[in-house]
Amino acid sequence: MAWDPVRMKAQAAAATTAAVVLILLVGVWLWFVSLRPCRIALKPGQLVSYRLTSEWSPIGADDIPGEPTLATQDIDLICIGGDNEVALVNPGVGEARDEITLLDFAANGSVRRFDPTSQVHDDGKALGFFDFNLLPLPPGSEQSWNVSLIYAALPPDRRQVQGKVRRLTNGSSPTFRLTLPPIDWINQDRRWQQIKGLKCEYRFNTSKGVVESATIVCQAGIERPDGYLRFHVRTDLTLLGMTAGKDDALALRDLALATAEAQDALAARRIERLEGALGRLANNPATHERLRALAGRLRG
Repeated sequence: MAWDPVRMKAQAAAATTAAVVLILLVGVWLWFVSLRPCRIALKPGQLVSYRLTSEWSPIGADDIPGEPTLATQDIDLICIGGDNEVALVNPGVGEARDEITLLDFAANGSVRRFDPTSQVHDDGKALGFFDFNLLPLPPGSEQSWNVSLIYAALPPDRRQVQGKVRRLTNGSSPTFRLTLPPIDWINQDRRWQQIKGLKCEYRFNTSKGVVESATIVCQAGIERPDGYLRFHVRTDLTLLGMTAGKDDALALRDLALATAEAQDALAARRIERLEGALGRLANNPATHERLRALAGRLRG
């Protein structure tokens, strides 16, 4: 077949046009993806598993951090309601059994505790220096905004704090940075404490509707009889996975509520209340492994 320069030029022009159109389409798609709102969106029965790694390093007189102390815990968020109501299950302190906390997540990432009677509290749940309230989401496509939040790691009268959030990257998994001003208070031992330089960088997955990673860094100080001690603190949250769950949503919700009821009754030594909650647990058909293990230890 003879070489036809006119035909070759036409084919090259067509290929170039197709490539430009494809690039434009990809660009438009990425632009729409970047505008996808950041909203917490959990489904009843869904299980979201995280790993929380904390590191404390003492700071010497030369301002150089010393040997760090590490702690790791796996936490589960189990969605038990259609409005982002979840049961948070985390390891207890020391050799204690797992703990359950009922939380209500708003679409913008703010979190409030509620008890088995559905009474809602103002704060969330602190796990060391970590609190899901440190992961606020933008109202829209804002690049920076001011935020008022409740930080449960602080004393009750200092938990309301004002912060500033900046969007660091856009796209389907945008990243943000929260900064808080220095916070100090007098503790129950009449000693001065402070948290300063707190920054939290976190990434939100818009397609999954959850935060997929976060890193909190700050400096914590406490006054002791032998002087003032300072620590560099870092906490990392990592998404391990998400599963749909096998249990009926209503049964799973009642299992979580009854487990929380039994935990509270046991702590308060309310025997009648405990027996009622244990009866509900015995008759509940839900099989969620971690909740069932916690319920079994409460019965024991």
